[in-house]
Amino acid sequence: MNKIKELLAQRRTELDAAKALREKAVAENRDLTDEELSQVETHLTKADELKGQIETAQERVRKQELALDKLDAADGWEHQLRPTKGRPVNPAHGNGPAGDVDIVGGDGSKTWSCFGEWLHSVKRAGVSGQIDERLTHLTGTDHKVFGAASGLGIAVDSEGGYLIPPEYREAMVKEAYESGQILSRCSRTRLTGNTLSIPYVSETSRATGSRWGGVQGYWLAEGETISTSHPKFANLELKLKKCAIAGYVSEEMLQDYGASSSLMQRAFTEELTWMVEDAVLNGTGAGQPLGITKSPALISIAKESSQAAASIWGANIVKMWARMPARQRPNAVWLVNQDCETQLWGLGLLSSGDASTTDVIPLYYPAGSLLNAGRYAQLMARPVIPVEYCATLGTANDILLVALSEYLLADKGGINVASSIHVRFLNDEQTFRVTYRVDGQPTWASALTPANGSNTLSPYINLATRA
Repeated sequence: MNKIKELLAQRRTELDAAKALREKAVAENRDLTDEELSQVETHLTKADELKGQIETAQERVRKQELALDKLDAADGWEHQLRPTKGRPVNPAHGNGPAGDVDIVGGDGSKTWSCFGEWLHSVKRAGVSGQIDERLTHLTGTDHKVFGAASGLGIAVDSEGGYLIPPEYREAMVKEAYESGQILSRCSRTRLTGNTLSIPYVSETSRATGSRWGGVQGYWLAEGETISTSHPKFANLELKLKKCAIAGYVSEEMLQDYGASSSLMQRAFTEELTWMVEDAVLNGTGAGQPLGITKSPALISIAKESSQAAASIWGANIVKMWARMPARQRPNAVWLVNQDCETQLWGLGLLSSGDASTTDVIPLYYPAGSLLNAGRYAQLMARPVIPVEYCATLGTANDILLVALSEYLLADKGGINVASSIHVRFLNDEQTFRVTYRVDGQPTWASALTPANGSNTLSPYINLATRA
């Protein structure tokens, strides 16, 4: 890690040197000389080379951590063979034949055949005390549950839960982010700690003197002095929140590895996707991510004066589109409650705005139609995605126009699973609890006032209630 810090410092030195040359030329109100330009390019080339070295070093650290985890697991196997000093076999604890050694758990394989086998091993550890070696991390002669939580709770006896194997932990989160219609479009970063603070330019207006929060350029006559200005920065802070999911599996299903594997893995993944995607749109920010609909940067478009209740008009769509920053439009999508689709079919505008004409410009093209062979319907040439998280037709947030790339999610990259034999004991079911630590919020703190024009702009726009 010290090597990475050293490389980062070297790269910052190169970039600062390049910036100093530029600032000198700006202060002297001139272009860079050929020599200065050559020096800038040299500094940038070195910065790029250092970037590659940093990325290589980071990958090496990641591989090293993974290798050491595997080493710990492999090294622990030998400590599963413990002298019994001639004590009798206790089947309730999974002891092997009487003799000099007591073999606790494990089938000789270092990996799991499927997620269902892992679930079954966790259940067996809680019921009989027979702990599969692959569930454990051993240090010296001390037996410790791998990933055990401290304290009591709905976990395996009093020792806590088991850390789900990396191949399943990563797969669930990866599938959630790849298959989720919202998560797949958000910006995402992974944390090594529990918090993240990102500086960003505090720009609320594009008017002269406000761009970049306070940078201003001037046209100068010869000999005039330039006034100084500087950008304004603020911090976007994320602190991981915990999302918990509980699921029950019958004894019969646990015996069938295939059935429990496919069902529980799918159930956990889909519920994880639902919880986080709903938070991206509707989260309060208290104990959960801050959602787009709760953002101070959200722009709400009012209904038309004579608009009927629970309706969507072409004028609504055009006004929403007009408030999306032009540079964000290529990334924007429409998120709608499925009930809204009946209002979108045939949506259009009169070509001249004159009620006497019958010429209509269509705004909506259904998926699979002659002019749209894509997966999603299109509105203003952008995808229309029906999601469960939007409000019912006629209320605010039933239709949203959002650039989800302007929403940042941060997580630890994996999930934990704990189990209990007590919660559903009378139903002969095992309880499994999944926890996932994540936080997120919109990257815009406020709407943006354009340089020319009176209407603010934002990458988060909804349609107000039509009651």
